[in-house]
Amino acid sequence: MRSLFFHTQLLGSARRAWGAAAGFAVFILASAPFALGLSRWLRGHHLLLILLVALFLGFFGYLLTYLCYRLQGAPLRAWLFAAGVLLFGAILLFLNRSAEERVHLLEFTLLALLFFKAGRASFSGDTAYLLALLLAIGTGWLDELWQGFLPGRVYDIQDVLSNAGGAVLGVGLARIRYQYGKQ
Repeated sequence: MRSLFFHTQLLGSARRAWGAAAGFAVFILASAPFALGLSRWLRGHHLLLILLVALFLGFFGYLLTYLCYRLQGAPLRAWLFAAGVLLFGAILLFLNRSAEERVHLLEFTLLALLFFKAGRASFSGDTAYLLALLLAIGTGWLDELWQGFLPGRVYDIQDVLSNAGGAVLGVGLARIRYQYGKQ
């Protein structure tokens, strides 16, 4: 079953984990000028909703499978914490105004998980959680600031909050895995 979870081998070293986290952060920032045009094209061809559903089902399906595998035999408080974190994610998902904004949740959940994996490989204790949260929220704020300078894009505090919510969700998921999950 362990080989099913490919990310454990893919991000095995600190160097790879930091490279993946930094690469994904750069991708988020670099895609800002093209995101609006791509979103319009996908929406115009009725593909946006299909793509988003596929992304969310794939990502959260993989995540749920991974967490269920890791939490086998864990105490009830672990399952309750996991349910709370997933409920928080569901609330964030439904609070967002548009399909495009829901992508922020997915992006910054993944970014926080990547930063956590890198931080955990480099630091001990709770430092990795705090570092992942600060770096993911900082990247989300920088992304919105950058969008404020792009034609046709605006700085939106609600997007900053959505990005931060995704970061909190990612750190919460990391906490479930490493506090309660089997090694």
